[in-house]
Amino acid sequence: MNGQAIFRAICSSFKAGKSPVQCTEGYDMQSAVGHLSDFSAPQSLKQKNRMLKFCVVFIIILNLTAFYLYRRYQRRAMKGQVQSQVQMHVA
Repeated sequence: MNGQAIFRAICSSFKAGKSPVQCTEGYDMQSAVGHLSDFSAPQSLKQKNRMLKFCVVFIIILNLTAFYLYRRYQRRAMKGQVQSQVQMHVA
């Protein structure tokens, strides 16, 4: 649905003779409200959104990498402890 269809549907819900001035045939909605291009997001806002998405993805990847490295460190430390205990009990 577009704005024009919604506007017409709203105007058709009024009783005959009781509709507001905005619902008359000669009323130019764009002159009162503005053109569609006035409501589009500026380019800088789109770039900010893109940068925000990039930062979120980067932080998620960074956290996953840190978690993976920490788990790898823990496994190696645990393996070293087990080997040292085995060596101590064997000797």
